[in-house]
This record gives sequence, C-alpha cells and structure tokens, in this order.
Amino acid sequence: MKPIKLFDDYLNMTASKAELSREEYTATYLSESEADELIEKNFQVVTSGHAIKYTIRYEAIGRFLAIATTSKENDKELEIADDMIISKAIEDSINDELKKRKQLFTVEEDHGYQGAGFAFYPMMDDVIKLLNK
Repeated sequence: MKPIKLFDDYLNMTASKAELSREEYTATYLSESEADELIEKNFQVVTSGHAIKYTIRYEAIGRFLAIATTSKENDKELEIADDMIISKAIEDSINDELKKRKQLFTVEEDHGYQGAGFAFYPMMDDVIKLLNK
C-alpha cells in the first residue's frame, strides 16, 4: 500500500471513531491553531563595541530564548568571547524594554542552559508581592 492511501484510510477511520465527518475531523484536529504560532521579537544589543541583532522567543517550558539572528551576528559574539558580558547585556536590554512597557516581571539568565543562544526565565517576585497585598 502506498503511504498516501494509508493516511487516507487513517483519516477516515479516526474520523468515524470520533463520530465526525472526515472534513470535520481534519478541520478540528489537523489544522494549525493560533497557539501554534511562534511569537518572536527582534532586537539589538550593544556591548563591547558591537551591535548584535537577536531574536527572542518565549518557549512553552517557561523561558525566553535569545539567539543571534544570523551567522554574521554570531561571529560578533565570538569576537567578544565572554558569554557573561553578552548575556548580561541581553538581560539588561530585555528588562529595560519590560520596564518601559510597565510589566510586572523581569528576566534573569538561566545559567544552567546548555543550548544555542542564551536562555532567561521570568522573575515573578513583583507579581507575587502584588497578589499578597
């Protein structure tokens, strides 16, 4: 059997189990929802004489991830050669933007993050203080 035929049979079978037409099942379970969209913001950080462009996104596991937008921007990071300076500059830039927008939280670097880029987690201390009033 061809893979397309198998998938076609699968759709028909699972739709009937869910007591839906094939079209209803496909529209409900196989369409992309707005929640699946990636939410990103581009920003620039200036540190050690370099302006580096980053993309920051929020991950569902509760952290923000900042990654250099291109390999050229990544080369600028390598020229600085001190991740602590870069991560502090990114953290300060994010917190400055949050302060401008009057948000009730800040971010702090996730020092245990081992992946590409830099990870930050939200600090909700001010939110908890507000709720305790």
